Amino acid sequence: MTELSEIYIADPVAQPTAIAPRAVEPLSADILAGNLRMARRKHQLISSAQGLSFVIVAGIALLLVGMILDWWVGLPLLARAGLLLLDATALSWLVWRSILMPVWNAPDDAAVALLVEDAHPEFRSRLISAIQLAQPNGLAHGSSRAIARRMIEQTTELAESIRFSDVVPAGGLWRTLSATSVAMTLFAGLFLWGRPVSGQLLQRAFLANIPVPYFTDIEVIPVPPIVARGSTVNFRAIARRVIPHSGIVTVQYSHSRIQKLSLDRTNETIPKAAAFVRELADVQEPFDYRITLNDNTTGWYHVDVQAPPAVADATFSVTYPKYTKRPPEIQSSDSLAILRGSTLHVRFTATKQLKSSSIHLYGTDTTIQLTRDINNTAIASADVPLVDNVTGLGVKLIDNVALTNADPIVYPLKTIPDRPPSVMITYPKNKEELATRKASFLISFSATDDFGVDVLSLNYRVDGGAIVKQPIDINRGDRSVQGSESLVLSSIAVPAGKAELTGSAIEYWIEAKDANDITGPGVSESEHFHVKCVTEDEKRAQLAQLESQIIGAFGNTAADQQSVNKDVGDMVKSKGKP
Repeated sequence: MTELSEIYIADPVAQPTAIAPRAVEPLSADILAGNLRMARRKHQLISSAQGLSFVIVAGIALLLVGMILDWWVGLPLLARAGLLLLDATALSWLVWRSILMPVWNAPDDAAVALLVEDAHPEFRSRLISAIQLAQPNGLAHGSSRAIARRMIEQTTELAESIRFSDVVPAGGLWRTLSATSVAMTLFAGLFLWGRPVSGQLLQRAFLANIPVPYFTDIEVIPVPPIVARGSTVNFRAIARRVIPHSGIVTVQYSHSRIQKLSLDRTNETIPKAAAFVRELADVQEPFDYRITLNDNTTGWYHVDVQAPPAVADATFSVTYPKYTKRPPEIQSSDSLAILRGSTLHVRFTATKQLKSSSIHLYGTDTTIQLTRDINNTAIASADVPLVDNVTGLGVKLIDNVALTNADPIVYPLKTIPDRPPSVMITYPKNKEELATRKASFLISFSATDDFGVDVLSLNYRVDGGAIVKQPIDINRGDRSVQGSESLVLSSIAVPAGKAELTGSAIEYWIEAKDANDITGPGVSESEHFHVKCVTEDEKRAQLAQLESQIIGAFGNTAADQQSVNKDVGDMVKSKGKP
């Protein structure tokens, strides 16, 4: 290859003209350029790998932070979407900054050559010179090409024992890859340990419409939204999956006062779950509450507090049974004493409008619903039949927001039973008599009842046989009845197996009934008397014996009178002596 020169040729005719210069073959440093390209590619690869590792670690960190934040506070869909957009923006910038920019702004041959010369001083700037001379127009005008070519050849020979790519350090890459591997391993371990919660959080991070997952699931048995002032509130929740030993209920009142109460685990047997409870007594003001069990905290629940319904006025009207012939009357709630079988009409006026109300009859299992007034639902009434042994009335009121009086309002009540009639035989005096078959035995009686005697009868039976009832004609309904009835022995049937009545014993008594058709009737009997049917001779003997007893009694009385007279005379005489 020859250098560029100008040659002039003589023309005998024309003027001398310039001949175009021939192209000069450029200097070649291909081997050096190839080595530099390899070093540059290694530099690009390491930079890209480090950038990719940084992007991976940053992506894991951002995703982990978002998942933890979502698990901690329960981010709504819009917040998760914003967080995902922010993460994507940050990662996009990191991709551009850490991966694309290093590739785009990779060092040129000259920069790589300087790195090689820094690592290998034996080049003595010949490498950078060879690269520059090999470039188009790299050789200055008038410089020797042979010298430049020789320098490039010597530099190439020197580069044969040197790996240019070694000047690009890879230690940082391995450290970056190790850190990335550790981060990915930790994330994978945490993800596997936290399943299924971690899987659900990952789905939520990519905007899946599923609930926030926790290790402990909480089922709240909510407190009624409105409770009565002064009542006791029961907080109750059921935990599933990871079950803690206790929990916390946070109560916040309207003036920002916060109260934290422990939730105690109960001994209830619930498959794969446990119940937690806590009482809050004497509630006086509205509040909000939430429950925390292990890693899960529920949302806020609001409870309003209102005054429970109460009785402002009570009226008790008694309607007695018809047989008593007594008019209705009003009784005081302080002393309810009512005849059993009567109907008690109750009327209550409450402090609030009522949804429902009822009366429980203490001493029985009966509960009666009250009927609300059409025009004013704060007024309720009912008719209470008092047929059992009722000891009191328990009033339960429920207002329109389902509040009820905590304890029933109790009105003591005494039901008075209707006593049966009182009856007695006033004649004969003796409970045992003798009478012949022809006798007509006179029996006098007296009967009384609080509300009137309805039926009287003379009952008898012969030798303990069947009872025969002989009605007595009376003025029914009289509270006091006196009269007489004859027991005619000749009308009494002879007992079976006997030829005559003589020798038989007749038992008789008076039976009285009242008109109680509700809990009665009340029935009572007089004392039982006895008469024995005898022959006329036996009756005469009894009369003779009775006559002797009477005469003897008179004789004794006369003797006693004479003795008394004598004693009195002696006393008078003794007082007359000086």
